[in-house]
Amino acid sequence: ESERHFDEVLQSLIRRGLKTESVKLVIADGAKGPIKSIVNHFGREKLQRCVVHKTRNILDKCPKNLYEELKAKLNRLWNQTSRFEAEQYLGRLTKEYGEVARRAIECLLEDRDDLLNYYGMPNSHWKTIRNTNLIERVIHEVRRRTKVMCTIDSDKGCYGILMGVVREQN
Repeated sequence: ESERHFDEVLQSLIRRGLKTESVKLVIADGAKGPIKSIVNHFGREKLQRCVVHKTRNILDKCPKNLYEELKAKLNRLWNQTSRFEAEQYLGRLTKEYGEVARRAIECLLEDRDDLLNYYGMPNSHWKTIRNTNLIERVIHEVRRRTKVMCTIDSDKGCYGILMGVVREQN
Protein backbone atom coordinates (compact mmCIF):
# COMPACT_ATOMS: atom_id res chain seq x y z
CA GLU A 1 0.00 0.00 0.00
CA SER A 2 2.82 2.47 0.67
CA GLU A 3 4.63 4.41 -2.03
CA ARG A 4 8.01 3.37 -0.64
CA HIS A 5 7.24 -0.35 -0.87
CA PHE A 6 5.82 -0.02 -4.36
CA ASP A 7 8.82 2.06 -5.43
CA GLU A 8 11.07 -0.78 -4.24
CA VAL A 9 9.15 -3.30 -6.34
CA LEU A 10 9.24 -1.14 -9.46
CA GLN A 11 12.91 -0.25 -9.01
CA SER A 12 13.73 -3.95 -8.62
CA LEU A 13 11.91 -4.71 -11.88
CA ILE A 14 13.74 -1.88 -13.64
CA ARG A 15 17.13 -3.10 -12.34
CA ARG A 16 16.29 -6.54 -13.70
CA GLY A 17 15.56 -5.20 -17.18
CA LEU A 18 12.06 -3.71 -17.29
CA LYS A 19 12.04 -0.88 -19.84
CA THR A 20 9.62 1.76 -18.56
CA GLU A 21 9.07 3.09 -22.09
CA SER A 22 7.87 -0.39 -23.15
CA VAL A 23 5.11 -0.48 -20.53
CA LYS A 24 1.79 0.33 -22.15
CA LEU A 25 -0.54 0.46 -19.14
CA VAL A 26 -0.39 -0.17 -15.39
CA ILE A 27 -3.67 -1.05 -13.67
CA ALA A 28 -4.11 -0.06 -10.02
CA ASP A 29 -6.84 0.06 -7.41
CA GLY A 30 -7.30 3.26 -5.44
CA ALA A 31 -4.32 2.99 -3.08
CA LYS A 32 -2.54 6.36 -3.16
CA GLY A 33 1.02 5.02 -2.64
CA PRO A 34 1.12 2.69 -5.65
CA ILE A 35 -0.65 5.27 -7.82
CA LYS A 36 1.93 7.94 -6.99
CA SER A 37 4.76 5.48 -7.65
CA ILE A 38 3.24 4.35 -10.97
CA VAL A 39 2.87 7.95 -12.13
CA ASN A 40 6.46 8.76 -11.06
CA HIS A 41 7.91 5.77 -12.93
CA PHE A 42 5.67 5.51 -16.00
CA GLY A 43 3.70 8.76 -16.33
CA ARG A 44 0.03 9.50 -15.70
CA GLU A 45 -0.96 8.48 -19.26
CA LYS A 46 -0.01 4.87 -18.48
CA LEU A 47 -2.08 4.66 -15.29
CA GLN A 48 -5.41 2.85 -15.50
CA ARG A 49 -7.56 2.98 -12.39
CA CYS A 50 -9.57 -0.19 -11.77
CA VAL A 51 -13.15 0.59 -12.78
CA VAL A 52 -14.50 -2.13 -10.45
CA HIS A 53 -12.89 -0.54 -7.38
CA LYS A 54 -13.86 2.96 -8.51
CA THR A 55 -17.46 1.90 -9.16
CA ARG A 56 -17.67 0.64 -5.56
CA ASN A 57 -16.23 3.93 -4.28
CA ILE A 58 -18.71 5.95 -6.34
CA LEU A 59 -21.70 3.87 -5.28
CA ASP A 60 -20.69 4.19 -1.61
CA LYS A 61 -21.33 7.94 -2.02
CA CYS A 62 -24.56 7.52 -3.98
CA PRO A 63 -28.04 8.04 -2.47
CA LYS A 64 -29.62 4.63 -1.83
CA ASN A 65 -32.61 5.31 -4.08
CA LEU A 66 -30.27 5.89 -7.06
CA TYR A 67 -27.84 3.03 -6.35
CA GLU A 68 -29.04 0.47 -8.93
CA GLU A 69 -29.72 3.09 -11.58
CA LEU A 70 -26.28 4.69 -11.26
CA LYS A 71 -24.60 1.28 -11.10
CA ALA A 72 -26.15 0.35 -14.46
CA LYS A 73 -25.14 3.68 -15.99
CA LEU A 74 -21.55 3.35 -14.75
CA ASN A 75 -21.38 -0.09 -16.38
CA ARG A 76 -22.62 1.53 -19.58
CA LEU A 77 -19.88 4.15 -19.25
CA TRP A 78 -17.15 1.48 -19.05
CA ASN A 79 -18.61 -0.29 -22.10
CA GLN A 80 -18.76 2.59 -24.58
CA THR A 81 -17.28 1.90 -28.03
CA SER A 82 -14.64 4.67 -27.88
CA ARG A 83 -13.05 7.13 -25.50
CA PHE A 84 -14.87 9.96 -27.27
CA GLU A 85 -18.23 8.27 -26.68
CA ALA A 86 -17.26 7.52 -23.07
CA GLU A 87 -16.42 11.19 -22.48
CA GLN A 88 -19.72 12.25 -24.09
CA TYR A 89 -21.62 9.76 -21.91
CA LEU A 90 -19.71 10.96 -18.83
CA GLY A 91 -20.82 14.51 -19.62
CA ARG A 92 -24.45 13.38 -19.75
CA LEU A 93 -24.04 11.47 -16.46
CA THR A 94 -22.55 14.55 -14.83
CA LYS A 95 -25.48 16.71 -15.93
CA GLU A 96 -28.09 14.10 -14.95
CA TYR A 97 -26.67 13.22 -11.51
CA GLY A 98 -24.55 16.27 -10.63
CA GLU A 99 -27.18 17.68 -8.28
CA VAL A 100 -28.95 14.57 -6.97
CA ALA A 101 -25.78 12.48 -6.44
CA ARG A 102 -23.18 15.23 -6.09
CA ARG A 103 -20.71 13.29 -3.92
CA ALA A 104 -20.84 10.26 -6.22
CA ILE A 105 -20.24 12.37 -9.34
CA GLU A 106 -17.39 14.26 -7.66
CA CYS A 107 -15.81 10.89 -6.82
CA LEU A 108 -16.17 9.80 -10.46
CA LEU A 109 -14.73 13.02 -11.86
CA GLU A 110 -11.68 13.16 -9.57
CA ASP A 111 -10.15 10.19 -11.45
CA ARG A 112 -11.80 10.84 -14.81
CA ASP A 113 -8.71 10.55 -17.03
CA ASP A 114 -7.20 7.62 -15.13
CA LEU A 115 -10.44 5.67 -15.59
CA LEU A 116 -10.50 5.99 -19.38
CA ASN A 117 -6.90 5.24 -20.38
CA TYR A 118 -7.79 1.67 -21.42
CA TYR A 119 -9.56 3.14 -24.45
CA GLY A 120 -6.11 3.78 -25.93
CA MET A 121 -5.47 0.02 -26.18
CA PRO A 122 -6.96 -2.47 -28.67
CA ASN A 123 -10.65 -2.89 -27.86
CA SER A 124 -10.31 -6.68 -27.68
CA HIS A 125 -8.35 -6.11 -24.43
CA TRP A 126 -10.59 -3.51 -22.80
CA LYS A 127 -12.64 -5.86 -20.65
CA THR A 128 -9.50 -7.40 -19.14
CA ILE A 129 -7.33 -4.31 -18.67
CA ARG A 130 -9.83 -1.87 -17.18
CA ASN A 131 -9.78 -3.65 -13.82
CA THR A 132 -7.50 -5.55 -11.45
CA ASN A 133 -9.55 -8.77 -11.47
CA LEU A 134 -6.81 -10.76 -13.21
CA ILE A 135 -4.19 -9.72 -10.65
CA GLU A 136 -6.55 -10.34 -7.74
CA ARG A 137 -7.37 -13.82 -9.06
CA VAL A 138 -3.66 -14.71 -9.01
CA ILE A 139 -3.21 -13.30 -5.48
CA HIS A 140 -6.26 -15.25 -4.26
CA GLU A 141 -4.90 -18.47 -5.74
CA VAL A 142 -1.45 -17.97 -4.19
CA ARG A 143 -3.05 -17.37 -0.78
CA ARG A 144 -5.27 -20.43 -1.16
CA ARG A 145 -2.31 -22.65 -1.95
CA THR A 146 0.05 -21.30 0.69
CA LYS A 147 -2.57 -21.27 3.45
CA VAL A 148 -2.67 -25.08 3.64
CA MET A 149 1.11 -25.38 3.92
CA CYS A 150 2.60 -25.60 7.39
CA THR A 151 5.58 -23.45 6.56
CA ILE A 152 7.38 -22.04 3.61
CA ASP A 153 10.96 -22.07 4.73
CA SER A 154 12.49 -19.72 2.18
CA ASP A 155 11.91 -16.90 -0.26
CA LYS A 156 12.80 -19.38 -3.00
CA GLY A 157 9.97 -21.70 -1.96
CA CYS A 158 7.47 -18.86 -1.92
CA TYR A 159 8.72 -17.64 -5.30
CA GLY A 160 8.33 -21.17 -6.71
CA ILE A 161 4.69 -21.32 -5.62
CA LEU A 162 3.99 -17.85 -6.96
CA MET A 163 5.56 -18.60 -10.34
CA GLY A 164 3.72 -21.91 -10.58
CA VAL A 165 0.39 -20.15 -10.07
CA VAL A 166 1.30 -17.38 -12.54
CA ARG A 167 2.26 -19.94 -15.19
CA GLU A 168 -0.95 -21.86 -14.61
CA GLN A 169 -3.06 -18.69 -14.82
CA ASN A 170 -1.20 -17.52 -17.92
